[in-house]
Amino acid sequence: MSTGARSRVSVALRGFSRQSAIPAEDVADAVRRLPMAHLEGLREIIYSPGEPLHYPSLGGSSPSAGRAEYVQTQRAIFIYTTDDVALFWHVLLHEIGHHVFFLRLDGALKKEWVSWLYPGSECATAYGYSSAAEDFAECYALYAREPEALGELPEKRDFMRQVFSGKPGSLRDRGAATR
Repeated sequence: MSTGARSRVSVALRGFSRQSAIPAEDVADAVRRLPMAHLEGLREIIYSPGEPLHYPSLGGSSPSAGRAEYVQTQRAIFIYTTDDVALFWHVLLHEIGHHVFFLRLDGALKKEWVSWLYPGSECATAYGYSSAAEDFAECYALYAREPEALGELPEKRDFMRQVFSGKPGSLRDRGAATR
């Protein structure tokens, strides 16, 4: 994927031809709409079907619920099921949110989230209460799809607005994800 002559970020999409619910081009289009700086250092988004597990952020578990994970050491997102299309998009953005939180977010900004915004706060979803990183990923996914989804949480919405702004100080310096 490319944002033009000034910057280039490549993220491989693999395995999506093994399912029919989500065309690979739709995944590529959705990823292209995100700020390219959020994707720096992310190597792959892989469809890797496995046993149907639950993803608790948007409701209860069921055999058809989607599941994914971000593996930081591989800088890869693994998607295990795609049978619930709405959940797929949330899960994909949630896992990209983990990448941003762990490898792209500026240290001072991350400290602000972990030390000030998260403790004792309302979370956007029940899953967000499990940790500061999960709350960030949930807020990231909701904001990426619809910024006003965080309307009930103005501090978190404003924080995400800063993360998505591309302004200096919101993300690590270019290349920090590969150090």
